[in-house]
Amino acid sequence: MTRLVDRVRRRLGMRVRDPEAVPPPPAVRLVLAGAVPGAVVRLLPSALVLLAVALAAPHPVLWLGGLAAAVLVAWRPAWPTVPVLLLVLGVWLLGGEDRLTPARVAGGGLLAVAALVAVVHLLVRMAALSTHVTWDGLVEVPVLLRLLRSVAGMQVVVQALVLATVWLRGNLGLSTLGQGWVRLVAAVAVVAVVLVVLPRPWLVRRPPRIEESARYD
Repeated sequence: MTRLVDRVRRRLGMRVRDPEAVPPPPAVRLVLAGAVPGAVVRLLPSALVLLAVALAAPHPVLWLGGLAAAVLVAWRPAWPTVPVLLLVLGVWLLGGEDRLTPARVAGGGLLAVAALVAVVHLLVRMAALSTHVTWDGLVEVPVLLRLLRSVAGMQVVVQALVLATVWLRGNLGLSTLGQGWVRLVAAVAVVAVVLVVLPRPWLVRRPPRIEESARYD
């Protein structure tokens, strides 16, 4: 476009603007004090994936799946890798041995389950954040602190439910009965609690927002 204007100006005998006389647009670089590199935010979900696999089911097959999921989460964070991984781990735990029997709880099983619940929650939130972060970007510390506060607030309720489950099973004699119905009730209760606790805007599908972009020739 600029060359065409210059050619027309020459034909009309008008003065052509010297391109070197026009300074280039200034480069703007924001310096955020104490900001976290985007690469750290992109890699943190991968570390949480491996930690979740280690706490849930340290099986060789699941370790291979966990390593593949860790790579995909960092490479393509927008892909539904984390939901698929959590679905596989959930089915594995549901079909595996009971981890909240009195014997397992006394041997440290309660801490492992509580840690797994917290890691899974943090993994979901960090994976969602990483979809908006580039490798060479920066994330302000208040953004991460706000995320951690929201996770901590939810974990107060969730960890209380875990402790209540252990107490009910230990004091009402439920540990001696079949655990199939206990797991079914627990799954339904978790879904109900999530629907009650989650903010309503999260459950409402919003239309995509179209952002206008300016083009400069």
